[in-house]
Amino acid sequence: LETGPAELKGLESLSLADNQLLDLEPGDLQGMDGLKSLDLSANKLSRLMDYSIPQLPLLETLDLTNNPLEVIFNNAFLNVTSLRRLLLMTSSNNNIMIRPGSFTGLNRLQELRLGPAYPADENDGLTAQLFADLTSLTELTLRGRWNSIEFNMMETCAIRIAATKQFRRWLLD
Repeated sequence: LETGPAELKGLESLSLADNQLLDLEPGDLQGMDGLKSLDLSANKLSRLMDYSIPQLPLLETLDLTNNPLEVIFNNAFLNVTSLRRLLLMTSSNNNIMIRPGSFTGLNRLQELRLGPAYPADENDGLTAQLFADLTSLTELTLRGRWNSIEFNMMETCAIRIAATKQFRRWLLD
């Protein structure tokens, strides 16, 4: 990505969908401090490293759907702590490895769509540690391989909606 002219500083919404992007670099989107919505869907992003999302202090919506994401590392979203909506759904052929610190700093996040995904330690289930910072979360959509769901989600997050095959079966029983 090349940084844009100074006139783009006031840009609030940017779609870079379907652009074959392989990676995000620290200087990408530099100066676009006014961005509130960023669509990076349907690219070729395979991993989100520490601080891989550029510093965008007003960003509220980040769409990373339909990327071949393999892993989300600790602190991947630490530069976008104002996020309210994070979309991380991939194709059903791909599974995203989630690390315990993947969502660090996202205490304003209200909606998370994730999957298919699995914890970094395949013996771990869906635990409070994975979502510890998501104290404003009200909508959670999960797909993936979770061996167990081991915590009271209502205590950790103010979740109203939870969708995963295992969850639906659990809620219906």
